[in-house]
Amino acid sequence: MKTEVVTVRLRPEVKARLKVLAEATERTPAYLVSQAIEAYLTEQE
Repeated sequence: MKTEVVTVRLRPEVKARLKVLAEATERTPAYLVSQAIEAYLTEQE
């Protein structure tokens, strides 16, 4: 699947939480953000 790059600005504490979750789940921060955006879009559409 082709992907595109998107840049977002996060508060430092949110970025830190994302890093902790990524390490705990053995996923990349990019994967977690992508999944969260997809879930949000599905919910909102």
